[in-house]
Amino acid sequence: MTQVSSTGTNDANRYGASGPAADDTTRLPATSESPPDWSTVDEEIACPLCEYSLRGLVESRCPECGYRFIWREMLDPSVRLHPYLFEHHPERNLWSLRKTFVGTLRPKHFWNSIHPVQPSMPKRLVWYWALIALSFVLLLILEASLMTIAMRARHIQARADSLAFISANPGWQASIIRQYGSSEVFLDRYFPIDAQYLSRYWGDNFCSQVPATIGAAIIPWATILSFMVFQISMRRARIRTIHVIRAVIYSQTVMLGCFFIARLAGSSILIAFPRVFINLPWLITVSSGLFVLIGLIAGFYGMVVAYRDYLRFDRPAWTVLAASVVAAMILVNVGLMYNNWQ
Repeated sequence: MTQVSSTGTNDANRYGASGPAADDTTRLPATSESPPDWSTVDEEIACPLCEYSLRGLVESRCPECGYRFIWREMLDPSVRLHPYLFEHHPERNLWSLRKTFVGTLRPKHFWNSIHPVQPSMPKRLVWYWALIALSFVLLLILEASLMTIAMRARHIQARADSLAFISANPGWQASIIRQYGSSEVFLDRYFPIDAQYLSRYWGDNFCSQVPATIGAAIIPWATILSFMVFQISMRRARIRTIHVIRAVIYSQTVMLGCFFIARLAGSSILIAFPRVFINLPWLITVSSGLFVLIGLIAGFYGMVVAYRDYLRFDRPAWTVLAASVVAAMILVNVGLMYNNWQ
């Protein structure tokens, strides 16, 4: 039999693992699937999802909530500290934030590295969401700036085209001079590039995107609320809410990242190809919509993997699909209430 080291116990104490820390008398089973010799286990072993006491069990399945576990995960204190998860490393915030974000881009690998026995830090989890939401605000400022630059490029291109057309048609030029005094006045009226116009355009663009930005930021919480609704009638109604929150927030990071790319891609296209703004406006919608669709698919897949590998549900895809429909209905109702308020 393998003896648990005191190093793992210190890590468990530091990060608040549930129950008293294992001491040097705690022994692991010979294999990960074999039950322990309970006479040698002094600490209280509880189900990480519902906190039901597992002492005396032989089968690696919680009789209260149905969670299937591996005995080694339950008995080895060293497993309770994740190597880079943002929740577990407050001493290296930026490093753990980056590692966690990159890790969520590979859902299967990410959720196989996290176990419910690893203690959850609700405050750190909310901070993770808050930092992602803050990045939305920064993105909104950047997008409004890029759109303003794109609009200026569009107007400069339109001014050049219009001036060439006016110069090539003396009759049209004479009519413009009679009505506006000069070609420059005409161009300034229909294709302005002055600082006052661009500043107003930036503000209008920023304000128009605020509702969508808020909606994207609250998607995880709408999804969590929908899961709570289903939990009332689910067999696993006793599952702790923090595990659902953890699964949703980390899973939907990929979706939010795709939304970032979608909005930046549209703005970048306008800057690189100002004529697209004039001749092919639908291309911007299609390109942005494609990234949004990819984001929705990625978020759905991440949630399915989380419910399959982390919470170990029997039918994760149907569970996530049902919750996603409810979340979509919540967001639609919020949007309608906002429109009515406006």
